Order: sequence, then structure tokens, then C-alpha cells
Amino acid sequence: MGSILDALLKLQEVEIQLTELRQRIGAKQHAVRAQEKRIAVHTTELETKRKAMRDRQVEADRLNLDVKSFEDRVAKLRTQLNSAKTNKEYSTLLSEINTHKADSAKVEERTLNLFTELDAAKKIIDQEDARLADEQTRLAEVRKSARDYEQQVADRLKALTSERERAAEAVPEPVLGTFGRVAEKHDGQAMAVVLRTNPRREEFVCSGCNMGVTLQQVNAIISRDEPVFCNICGRILFLEGSLTSGAR
Repeated sequence: MGSILDALLKLQEVEIQLTELRQRIGAKQHAVRAQEKRIAVHTTELETKRKAMRDRQVEADRLNLDVKSFEDRVAKLRTQLNSAKTNKEYSTLLSEINTHKADSAKVEERTLNLFTELDAAKKIIDQEDARLADEQTRLAEVRKSARDYEQQVADRLKALTSERERAAEAVPEPVLGTFGRVAEKHDGQAMAVVLRTNPRREEFVCSGCNMGVTLQQVNAIISRDEPVFCNICGRILFLEGSLTSGAR
């Protein structure tokens, strides 16, 4: 195996460690964002419920005024009723009083239902407020966990980053760029070993995707000091052990 593949394998070793560390940091940060999203959704839903409760309260207040208006009107009609001079006038006033009383009863029933709904809504909102407080506490915890972990691994991250930079110096720039793109696509696993599937036949597969590798590709890895790529997953192929001399 040539110097370029040797350098790539050393770079790969560091790349895997660096990728895994960054993924763990990313997972912590993702947990923070997910919790923030849950709180945002919960807050929006809670505000919708608060608005609905406020709207019910406004309607209940308006209906209370309507009931008071009915009561005032009935009181005036009763005064007029007591001074009615004819049976027709008396009957008309009495009919109007009964109509207002019936309308008032309907409004009072609606008002009572609204107050029942308001009591139930307040209980739900109180429960949701408590749940939101728990979610805020959880957010503080995951934020702290993310910060603590980043501080804990900061030196390790810095050391691996420096180590990767040193390892990359031995890799030609065009190859390094290709390695970086393949590593990003496969979570740091830019390289894959070629496996021989049958000791009696020259049949090979890429360990990254388990798809076939041709004999020509194997011979190219042995004879040339340049990257050979899997035709399926695009990883950089390399050989181990007896395969480096067994195929031709």
C-alpha cells in the first residue's frame, strides 16, 4: 500500500474519532433545540387557550349586562303595569314583561354555561402552566448538560482537530478534498476495507456497503498509490493482510 493510502488511513482514524465527538456534541445541541421547539409549540397552544378564555369572559360580561338591562326594563314595565288604565294596556304590558323574562332566562342560562366553561378552562390552563414550567425546567437542564459536555470535551476536540490538521498535511490537496466529501457523506467513514468473500475465488466486496469490488479495482489498489473508489457507496477502498499480495 502506497504512502497516500497510508496517510489516508491515519487521517481516517482521527476523522472517525473527531466525527463521533462532534456527533455527540451535536446530539446534545439537538436535544436543546427539540426542547425549545416543544416549549414554543406549548406556549402557542397555551396562548390560544388563554385567548379563548378571555373571549368567553368578555361574552359572559356582556351577557350579564344584557340580564341587567332586562331586569331594568321589566322593573319599568311593572311600574307601568300598576298604573295601567285599560285591560288591553295591562295585557300588552304583561305580555312584554313575560317576553323579557323569557329572554332574560335564556341569557342567564347561557351565562351560567359560560361560567362553567370558564371554570373548566381555568383548570386546564393552570395544568398547562404547570406543565410549561416543567418544560422550562427541563430546558434549563438540557442546556446545562450541553454546556457542561462541551466544556468537558473542549480540550479533546481541540487536540483531535489539531491532530487531523497534522494528518491532513501528508495527503495531497485534491485527494484531501475528496476524502472530506466522502467522510461527510458517511459520518466520517470515508474508507472501507476490501473483503474476500471466497478463499478459492477472486470475489471481493466493499465492507462499507457489502457490494461487489472487481479484481481490476483490487489490483489498482495494490499497484497504484492513488485512491480507488467503491462504485456503489463511493468510499475509498483499501486492503488488509494477505489481500495486498494475493490478488493479481
